[in-house]
Amino acid sequence: MNIHQQAIEIVTNPDTDFRQIVIELAKYHPEFLVNFVGEDVWERQVIPLIRSDQKMAAIKLCRNLTHLTLVEAKHAVEALMERLE
Repeated sequence: MNIHQQAIEIVTNPDTDFRQIVIELAKYHPEFLVNFVGEDVWERQVIPLIRSDQKMAAIKLCRNLTHLTLVEAKHAVEALMERLE
């Protein structure tokens, strides 16, 4: 079974924990999650917060948009901060 077939099997399995999948994507590929939520929202709200040193506000907004835990949102925002440097 190739990787694409495995992915389809995971997605179609009713027992798949999608929240955990999203959390892992947010940790390692925050841009994917941002694009999924909507680039306009991200660019208009989260990135300006990061650029104006309002990290806590950015984390809070990330949590509101993604429903990540505090620690998960913190990691996602920090990963984006590194990418923006």
